[in-house]
Amino acid sequence: MEPGSEESCGKTPPAVIFVDDETEDHVVAGVTVLDRQMVAFSRAGCSPIAVVSRRPIPPTKRSRDLGIEPTVVTDAEDLPGPAVVAASNVLLTKDDVRAVITHRGRLASRNGELLPMAFTERVAESLDGMLRQGPRVDTQGPAQVVGNREQARRAGQDLWASLPTAGDGLVDKYFNRPLGRYLARVLVGTPVTPNQVTLLALLVGFIAAGFFAQGLSLYGAVLFQLSALIDCVDGDIARAAFKESRLGKWLDIAGDQIVHIAIFVAIAFGLKDSGSNAPVLLLGLSAAVGVVLSFAVVSVPRHTDGQNTLLLKLIDASTNRDFSVFLLLLCLFNRVDLFLWCAAIGVHLFWVVALVARVVGDAHRTNLQGQKELEAER
Repeated sequence: MEPGSEESCGKTPPAVIFVDDETEDHVVAGVTVLDRQMVAFSRAGCSPIAVVSRRPIPPTKRSRDLGIEPTVVTDAEDLPGPAVVAASNVLLTKDDVRAVITHRGRLASRNGELLPMAFTERVAESLDGMLRQGPRVDTQGPAQVVGNREQARRAGQDLWASLPTAGDGLVDKYFNRPLGRYLARVLVGTPVTPNQVTLLALLVGFIAAGFFAQGLSLYGAVLFQLSALIDCVDGDIARAAFKESRLGKWLDIAGDQIVHIAIFVAIAFGLKDSGSNAPVLLLGLSAAVGVVLSFAVVSVPRHTDGQNTLLLKLIDASTNRDFSVFLLLLCLFNRVDLFLWCAAIGVHLFWVVALVARVVGDAHRTNLQGQKELEAER
């Protein structure tokens, strides 16, 4: 264990936030900077969280909804140390907090500016005095001071750009996500929830399936692409506003698969009614069964310790809708039947490869665990 690691320091230290009265209510992506700090400290494991302010602090709705209850004090001198301290005008993430604790240092923005957030051995009345110790810790996220409206706007842009998109395919990355974020920015400060956006994407997907079933493939393909775009919005809102939930995750993933099944089956019936000579119903059934098998393989609880990278990549691939553009192109040339053939065969290839990746990865992990146990016995 390396000196200065979080584990070597014992339990995660408490957090102390010094309220800047002039900037305490600046909003970034629908949540005040102070509220974001409380969530970041809590998710980094800091407890308790103290807020130093000589007047009542503004409402911190998101942290309150998450059960985070800070202690508000007017004087910091009696607070215990060591601790992580910060001014309330710093946008930061839980990863920033953990890095500062691990290195016992002071956070710096991407442009090298030292920020008013640091690890301190002893809590003092003045924040400035506690910022002069420890090495510089460079942020890997959007950390920066938010002191005015322009800085809040820029911080919001950096925050949106920093949101993880590991499961995005090329179409999501260069089309759906950029367009969807305009809608996400509008909705993030409203009562609209990520789950409601997910349900809207499902509804549009089912309407698209209805068009396919009627033989109106081009209309169906356009609406399916719209559904894919909307489907990028729910996760962005959830991550930006700390509204992630297990229900939302499963609703999003399972909803995608249900829409895929509906689209494949609807295409089959639309082709049958149009007089296609291909075994379209059998192809539609094959594609639907393949989706179920693929979902079963990738959704079983799994270890994500970095050993089975192929499986993780396949899981990411199963949650994007890059094929929506392929479908749209084939519809433009009135060859939606080719898409059904590709889907009927491709989904089975996918789940077979995913299953092999899981078995090989589990075997590798078991072998590593056995080696560690033998070394421990020696």
